[in-house]
Amino acid sequence: GKGRGLVIVRRLAPQAADRQQDPASRQRSSRARERGNVNDIIPTIDPATIPDRPSVDVIEIMLGLRKKTYSGFAQLEATRGFLLPEVSLSSSKGQEIVRILIMRGIEEVLEFTEANDRAHQLEELIDAWNYFISLTILDPKLDQFQAITGLSEAFTYANFGTTDQQYDVTGPILRVISPFLATLRNRPWQNHAQSLYFDGYPQLLELLYVVTQTLATYFNSWEEFYLYFLAKDDVLQFRLRTRY
Repeated sequence: GKGRGLVIVRRLAPQAADRQQDPASRQRSSRARERGNVNDIIPTIDPATIPDRPSVDVIEIMLGLRKKTYSGFAQLEATRGFLLPEVSLSSSKGQEIVRILIMRGIEEVLEFTEANDRAHQLEELIDAWNYFISLTILDPKLDQFQAITGLSEAFTYANFGTTDQQYDVTGPILRVISPFLATLRNRPWQNHAQSLYFDGYPQLLELLYVVTQTLATYFNSWEEFYLYFLAKDDVLQFRLRTRY
């Protein structure tokens, strides 16, 4: 989003050894944050909680965190006629929500190209990734295991730290979006659905794979990606708690 970029402090907590079983454990200083502006938050991430590889279990935890955060914002937006926490991707409403999330993801990628400092750039990429992976949690009927294993593989074989050129990131993402959008055949204004069943899941999985691998090239490592993901999730949860 339109912040000043995350400021991240990596701090080893005294109880870190007790929390190593939970890759998503975070060191929070909640009371201090509640008193500050959202742009003044300094997420503190315990290095001992950063997993050394993107296993299926770790990706499942990340999607769980994203589902919780997305659902929180979607419940607020639902009162205004925008997003829903859950919706069938075979429905016109579901496919329109998909288009909204795709456009928000593209918007974050474009903001990434305009950001000047690296911390802000990485934050925008995490924002984009969050919108794209939200596509997997909209419809409970979709196979979550396929999405999780695909993302784990995408991270495992990603070429981290191989580009520092912003436009190397935008091109592949925009190209892979088009085939997926072509699978969305239902529109809110139509009296009759063109397709009764969403059949674009293979294209969605390909979209997530390419987006993940492409974004990873701008991060120095898997650990850096995971660190920024957790830190931004802290910020988003702050926004939910404070109705920012």
